[in-house]
Amino acid sequence: MSIVLTHGYLRGLNTGYNITLKKALDALAGSGPPRLSDLLLEETNAAGFASMEYDSAAGIPMLKELTGNLQEQQNLSTVQFTIENKTWSRLIGLNRAVLERQQGRIYERDITNHAMVWPIFKEQRLASALTGGFTFVDYTGSPFFSAARKIAAGKPGTIANLGTKKLSAANFETGVKSIRTRTDAEGNILGLGSKMVLVVSANNESLGQSIVQMAKLTSGADNPNFNKAELRVWPYLDVLMPDAWFLFDTQFVKPAIYQTEVPLASYMQTNPEDASVMLSDQYLYQLYHRGNLSLSDPTAAYGSTGADAA
Repeated sequence: MSIVLTHGYLRGLNTGYNITLKKALDALAGSGPPRLSDLLLEETNAAGFASMEYDSAAGIPMLKELTGNLQEQQNLSTVQFTIENKTWSRLIGLNRAVLERQQGRIYERDITNHAMVWPIFKEQRLASALTGGFTFVDYTGSPFFSAARKIAAGKPGTIANLGTKKLSAANFETGVKSIRTRTDAEGNILGLGSKMVLVVSANNESLGQSIVQMAKLTSGADNPNFNKAELRVWPYLDVLMPDAWFLFDTQFVKPAIYQTEVPLASYMQTNPEDASVMLSDQYLYQLYHRGNLSLSDPTAAYGSTGADAA
């Protein structure tokens, strides 16, 4: 049985699709173990803004003694950077004949599958940012991972959070020491290293397990790195930089920001007289989002390209 597609019928169909999308997104929220993006991303609301400015926590000064006639005044906005929103979209073509036969429910599976891609999208964006952090020069004038990255404007302090050697127990310990001995722009120890995450490719999974998950070394001696960091095997690295590895302290500082102007939403053509419907015999269903991800604070991050021998 076929029907004449009207504005009202199509709007009702779109409402049903929106419910399907929301159910799928709600089912994903909090399901399974935390993704790396859940651990490393600070989520911010940028509704109504084409871009937003942020201050890096790396340059915030410690308290100082008030000495009466001598008090240093310092602007907390020591390292400021801007994130510009980008537009992301995906189109699904809904066949006119299928809708006229009242079989529109067959597209609910496509909509559900596209919702499942949403968290993968964030993981992919984070992977691209982290691997790009070795070469892309950002607001400080150096890459995110650098041998001498500026902490704060007008201050001499730098962060050395770059490695080049492949993963090994000794190089992991170098990363741990780097994070635990981090100071602010004035040389104060930041006290990092209490909740560390070691991120490796699937190619390095066994090696990562031997470094932080085995209580004993092959020699039978106690493993000094046992449980020193949580191991996260991240296959996204295998596509981009299989030998790269990262270490983060996730207790206080997030190394990246995900900024959302328009949350993931859906729109559907509901006018049978639209030119695209007449030309293609399809109604377009669009998933739409405006936002962006950016690396933000290197304070509790260490990254190695893995380009050099261990």
